[in-house]
Amino acid sequence: MRKTLLSIALIVLAVSIAIGDDMSDLRQIKGAYTDLGGRTHKVADTLGNVVLLNFWADWCMPCKAEIPKLNYLYSRFSAHGFMVLGLNIDQKDLPEIRDAVHEHRIQYPVGRAESALIQEFGVYQIPVSYLFGRDGKLVAKYVGIPDSDTVERDIEKALAVKKGKAV
Repeated sequence: MRKTLLSIALIVLAVSIAIGDDMSDLRQIKGAYTDLGGRTHKVADTLGNVVLLNFWADWCMPCKAEIPKLNYLYSRFSAHGFMVLGLNIDQKDLPEIRDAVHEHRIQYPVGRAESALIQEFGVYQIPVSYLFGRDGKLVAKYVGIPDSDTVERDIEKALAVKKGKAV
């Protein structure tokens, strides 16, 4: 019995690693999202910016709790080539997501993640965020509500590097 449970646990771990942890390059991500205006975009379109992809849902209390910090990061660093992209995983209609954005006073761009994008990232718990550098390389992955100072330092480091060279 213990061997069976251990085998199942190892298989689940291997599958979750294979599905969600190979997002090391933004250019390889094929999935898309729909912005609140109804236009579809590839996540790779953000290449050239330092971008924090934040997967969230309106019913998720920790997701709502981190919105003020994400607003702060966006306002502090957006003039320097940084963006937060909130990717809602609810699969709700866009007007419902717009209402949630208004209700929670979200100041950064938000879209509805397509199911293929959610699967590509292996999102199985939220909030989860991925920080990509200007070159499209994964800088950090944050599961849950990360330490604010750590995220700020990671963003500052990523903004200080342009095309592989320190500025």
